[in-house]
Amino acid sequence: MSIINVDGIEAKSVEGGGKIKRLFGSESAKNMSLCVGIFQPGEGLVLHDHPNEEEFYYILCGRGTVTVGKQEKDVRPGDVLYVPAGMNHKIVNTGDEELRSVFILSPPTW
Repeated sequence: MSIINVDGIEAKSVEGGGKIKRLFGSESAKNMSLCVGIFQPGEGLVLHDHPNEEEFYYILCGRGTVTVGKQEKDVRPGDVLYVPAGMNHKIVNTGDEELRSVFILSPPTW
């Protein structure tokens, strides 16, 4: 069993603004990686894809807009979304408070 506390994980800056904390990856989990995204108002991930990885987003707090392919949807706490492998996607904090999201990727990429 592995237990960590997210507060003890270093956040890394990402293109588009914001930070990502990588909690678990291929060194500890065979089939998935787990990250937390932290975005201040106006920050977000740039449009990108994962050619071989599926991804789930779970919105913990804040509000934003998620783009998957040509669809754009507003998200809020409690929303969960699925991104198929190879699909362009991004998330942007459009609210006035911090947006936090859990990202689960399978298989683990980093």
